[in-house]
Amino acid sequence: MDEFNVEGNSISQLPDGLLCSLTELTSLTLSRNSFMSYPSGGPAQFTSVSAINLEHNQIDKIPYGIFSRARNLTKLIMKENLLTSLPLDIGQWTNMVELNLGTNQLTKLPDDIQSLVNLEVLILSNNLLKR
Repeated sequence: MDEFNVEGNSISQLPDGLLCSLTELTSLTLSRNSFMSYPSGGPAQFTSVSAINLEHNQIDKIPYGIFSRARNLTKLIMKENLLTSLPLDIGQWTNMVELNLGTNQLTKLPDDIQSLVNLEVLILSNNLLKR
């Protein structure tokens, strides 16, 4: 299976081991659910994943190192969550092309966000950012 989509199901967690078993996954869509954090066994081990959509959940942080092995990740959609900050290792997401963090609670951006040299789309609208 290369795509996993459970959009709009009011899910707050996935069965243990489910994501670990999807080793060839390229696209993960968990949007419009009730996740409060990244699913356990989540995207860190996915070396083939290129797109993750977690929009419209209740996630308040992106764990440090969560994408350390997701070298092919180019698109992350996390709009409409409760993010208050971004992980300090964001500068290591060097293959990221599209990053949608709109409608969250972000107050500042890490300096390392400048290291995302392949980034073409960065959406930060409707946050609490100040100059």
